[in-house]
Amino acid sequence: MARPTLTPPSDAFQPRPATIQSGGGGAVIHQSPGSDDLAQAMETQRLRLQQAIDRLPEPNRAAILLTFFEGHDAQSVAHALGMPLLTAQGVTVDGLRRLRALLL
Repeated sequence: MARPTLTPPSDAFQPRPATIQSGGGGAVIHQSPGSDDLAQAMETQRLRLQQAIDRLPEPNRAAILLTFFEGHDAQSVAHALGMPLLTAQGVTVDGLRRLRALLL
């Protein structure tokens, strides 16, 4: 099975405007993070997620990718992995638990 890659939506990198806050000492301009900062942060998170997924045992990795990145329902995941429905659901839940532990 080919490994899907994680890519953010193309419209995710919209620049944010600066805000001006006036106070007793004069106006202060707060610049929100620019699109470059946001893009870099998103890429860092994407790589971190990809590395964590790659560290999962094979059945967990496959179940997570099929369910959350390819949009398959539990029945088609079970069929693709050659296991009963309840087993596939358990493998998916276990994969999420392992993935959470890797990301914390």
